[in-house]
Amino acid sequence: MSQADLKRLFNRIKNILLQPAQEWDAVRDENLTATELFTTYLVVIAAVPAVAGFIGSTVVGIPASFIGTVRPNVFRALSAAAVGYACSLAGVYLAALVVDKLAPAFKSTSNMTHALKLVGFTSLPVWAAGVVHILPMFSPLVVLVALYAIYIFYLGLPKLMGTPADKVVPYMIVSAAVLILVGSIIVWVEIACRGI
Repeated sequence: MSQADLKRLFNRIKNILLQPAQEWDAVRDENLTATELFTTYLVVIAAVPAVAGFIGSTVVGIPASFIGTVRPNVFRALSAAAVGYACSLAGVYLAALVVDKLAPAFKSTSNMTHALKLVGFTSLPVWAAGVVHILPMFSPLVVLVALYAIYIFYLGLPKLMGTPADKVVPYMIVSAAVLILVGSIIVWVEIACRGI
């Protein structure tokens, strides 16, 4: 990945966090294919929580109630990181597929590329915040960013999916429920891979 690509990725994360309404306009107008979305943005930033989780679990250890700190063996931690990484990317696709299929029910435009942009770029700040997994005791802080990501998603629905104002909240609630379910499954799979 070139320095220009890294700069573009950093600017996208910063803008989606600090000025999401304006950034969604830029995202909507950007001619970006699904392949470019994954290769330029998602495969890179989705690695942050996986790598940080690997380092945090093997070096720092995972706090476990009543038994102290647990450090999985390197192979188990590497497997969990790889599975978590793959599930994160697959989760974006699955969630986007659901968002796209739900679109007509909420008088929105069905457009898989825009649904992928919406879910993928909403995920960027959450994955970037995953750097805190280096210190596993701070991992719950990612939940705060995830809550803000729901607001980011809410702002993106009318801009990317053409959702009418009176349908944004119901569409967001149903979509957020799907995203939370997908995220919970990913966390469960990662925990299962760590054997904790």
